[in-house]
Amino acid sequence: MSDLTWLGDRKARLTARHVPYRLREKDAIGKVWAASSDKRCVFLMATDAKTAGKPVSLQLRDAIES
Repeated sequence: MSDLTWLGDRKARLTARHVPYRLREKDAIGKVWAASSDKRCVFLMATDAKTAGKPVSLQLRDAIES
Protein backbone atom coordinates (compact mmCIF):
# COMPACT_ATOMS: atom_id res chain seq x y z
CA MET A 1 0.00 0.00 0.00
CA SER A 2 1.38 3.38 -0.96
CA ASP A 3 0.53 4.90 2.45
CA LEU A 4 3.51 3.08 3.91
CA THR A 5 6.03 5.35 2.14
CA TRP A 6 7.60 6.36 5.47
CA LEU A 7 9.27 2.94 5.50
CA GLY A 8 10.75 3.25 2.04
CA ASP A 9 9.29 1.53 -1.00
CA ARG A 10 11.07 -1.82 -0.68
CA LYS A 11 10.47 -2.20 3.04
CA ALA A 12 6.86 -1.04 2.61
CA ARG A 13 6.19 -3.84 0.14
CA LEU A 14 7.74 -6.40 2.49
CA THR A 15 5.85 -5.01 5.50
CA ALA A 16 2.55 -4.97 3.63
CA ARG A 17 2.76 -8.74 3.29
CA HIS A 18 2.85 -9.13 7.07
CA VAL A 19 0.29 -6.50 8.03
CA PRO A 20 -3.30 -7.77 7.88
CA TYR A 21 -5.40 -6.06 5.22
CA ARG A 22 -7.95 -4.81 7.77
CA LEU A 23 -5.22 -2.89 9.61
CA ARG A 24 -3.89 -1.34 6.42
CA GLU A 25 -7.45 -0.40 5.48
CA LYS A 26 -8.10 1.22 8.88
CA ASP A 27 -4.82 3.12 8.58
CA ALA A 28 -5.72 4.41 5.11
CA ILE A 29 -9.22 5.45 6.22
CA GLY A 30 -7.83 7.23 9.27
CA LYS A 31 -5.33 9.17 7.19
CA VAL A 32 -8.02 10.28 4.75
CA TRP A 33 -10.29 11.28 7.66
CA ALA A 34 -7.54 13.35 9.30
CA ALA A 35 -6.52 14.98 6.00
CA SER A 36 -10.11 15.95 5.20
CA SER A 37 -10.67 17.48 8.65
CA ASP A 38 -8.74 20.66 7.80
CA LYS A 39 -6.30 19.97 10.68
CA ARG A 40 -9.08 19.68 13.27
CA CYS A 41 -8.48 15.94 13.74
CA VAL A 42 -5.40 13.82 14.30
CA PHE A 43 -5.11 10.17 13.38
CA LEU A 44 -2.52 7.82 14.80
CA MET A 45 -2.33 4.07 14.46
CA ALA A 46 0.09 3.57 17.32
CA THR A 47 2.21 0.46 17.54
CA ASP A 48 4.44 -0.94 20.24
CA ALA A 49 7.80 0.70 20.84
CA LYS A 50 9.78 -2.17 19.32
CA THR A 51 7.88 -1.98 16.01
CA ALA A 52 7.76 1.82 15.76
CA GLY A 53 11.20 2.50 17.19
CA LYS A 54 9.78 4.87 19.82
CA PRO A 55 7.26 4.67 22.67
CA VAL A 56 3.57 5.33 22.09
CA SER A 57 3.80 8.62 24.01
CA LEU A 58 6.33 9.94 21.47
CA GLN A 59 4.28 8.62 18.55
CA LEU A 60 1.29 10.54 19.91
CA ARG A 61 3.31 13.71 20.44
CA ASP A 62 4.69 13.52 16.89
CA ALA A 63 1.21 13.00 15.46
CA ILE A 64 -0.15 16.02 17.33
CA GLU A 65 2.79 18.26 16.38
CA SER A 66 2.76 17.38 12.68
